[in-house]
Amino acid sequence: MPIKIYTSYFGNLKKLTANNIFPVGIARFAPRWSPVYSDKRVAPSGNMLNARKCGGTVEGFYAEYKTILNDLNANDLVATWEIASEGKDIALCCYEKVTDDCHRHYLARWLMENLKGNVRINEFGYPDNKGVIKAFGWKPEHDSYTPQPLNLFGESI
Repeated sequence: MPIKIYTSYFGNLKKLTANNIFPVGIARFAPRWSPVYSDKRVAPSGNMLNARKCGGTVEGFYAEYKTILNDLNANDLVATWEIASEGKDIALCCYEKVTDDCHRHYLARWLMENLKGNVRINEFGYPDNKGVIKAFGWKPEHDSYTPQPLNLFGESI
């Protein structure tokens, strides 16, 4: 049986582990207060974070993030996480809360599209994803089994 993948944030680590879900850090830096397996391949670059802090646009951030993701293979990422978790379900974690715009939602969307609908990714604790910020027009009413095409600057991933 394939693992389930969730998105979440580091503030939920106790809840995740209590539910036997393996946290995978996807932030540039993991929290110092808790050892977390991290996959820096899907973390934003330092330049991306600095640009946002200095007034860079969200569109510019995600355009650069798209280039990072497009150099990766979604199947290989999931296989790596499945091995690291020893078959447990996983949660892709960063620092932003559920209602904040965050790269984990964009990553979830990219994974679902690149895995051709073979995975369902919801925010932990939000089975229907209602109330969760979505990257670039991903509306809560869209079923996560059938993601809508991502249209970032007129292109598809």
